[in-house]
Amino acid sequence: GGASAAADEKLTIGQTLKIVTTHPVCWQGFFTHWTGLMHQCIFTLLWGMPLMMLGMGLKPSEASVVLVVNTLSVIIAGPLMGMVSARTGRDRIKVVVAIAFINMAVWIVFLAPSNPPAYWAIIVVNILMAGLGAMSNFGFDSVREEVDRKVLATGTGLANMGGFVATMLAAQGVGFLLDIAAPDGNYTWETFRIGWLAVVGVWVIGFVGLLVAKRAAARFVAQQSRFELEPTE
Repeated sequence: GGASAAADEKLTIGQTLKIVTTHPVCWQGFFTHWTGLMHQCIFTLLWGMPLMMLGMGLKPSEASVVLVVNTLSVIIAGPLMGMVSARTGRDRIKVVVAIAFINMAVWIVFLAPSNPPAYWAIIVVNILMAGLGAMSNFGFDSVREEVDRKVLATGTGLANMGGFVATMLAAQGVGFLLDIAAPDGNYTWETFRIGWLAVVGVWVIGFVGLLVAKRAAARFVAQQSRFELEPTE
């Protein structure tokens, strides 16, 4: 009897997807991951080495040092960001919004000069980008706290898609703009500044999505809390 009852309660794939895709906290996690991970993936997986070597004129050994610094920053920041997430609880979304804004601001400042910045500047950018980017995991904590355990894995999966969707869009966008700016393949600092406009555009989409999901999630959590506090007959 108990086994059959448990089987009856099991959700179908359609029901699971409906719950997750209509849950604002899952989308809050999605856009947290979007705004937190995109810069890191764009730089380390594809466009970082071309930017440093072709745009800034760095030697391969110098560019490699930057990636090593990036990796060390991620390793150090991970546990620290975990503690921040644990301490801020439901207020962690405020930290997410602030970090998402700072992450993009750092890149805008870096790309603003018409001439390539100094070597130390790209190292500082990577320390900040990699360290602050660890906040992309904050969305998973929110999903675990607010989403029904029956759909927790799927909800976490949706949140985990955000950064990679953003990366695919931005990576293609950068390449598209580079082709327009330098059809001969002669990439310079100026062409990379143009290419990075795609990253800014994708970030804006994600940041707006984050703000919308944040508001919707706040309303949802407040309604759930009121329901739980209502006295039973």
